[in-house]
Amino acid sequence: MQHELQVAEAEHSIRSLGQQPGATVTPSGPGLTDYELVGVVQGEGSSLVLLRLHQQLIRLTTGIPDASGLYAEVTGTAVRLSKAGKHRLLPLPRGW
Repeated sequence: MQHELQVAEAEHSIRSLGQQPGATVTPSGPGLTDYELVGVVQGEGSSLVLLRLHQQLIRLTTGIPDASGLYAEVTGTAVRLSKAGKHRLLPLPRGW
């Protein structure tokens, strides 16, 4: 019951913010700096990028964004992460 009340209060606050002139509501979530490169698996036609976000492993197919809009590209020396117009390069360790 307490949880339902907190959720209702939060939803009300979000709705009231959106009604104020000039106010914008921006979704929050992990920033690109929160992702850690675990590995890259090269395949025919595409590659898989393995990332760690806190205690969670995330697998991305290069060139295909996930449900949150996170997108990965593999270059010769780095993995480029993109999300919501922001980018981050994760260098590939030597020998990969």
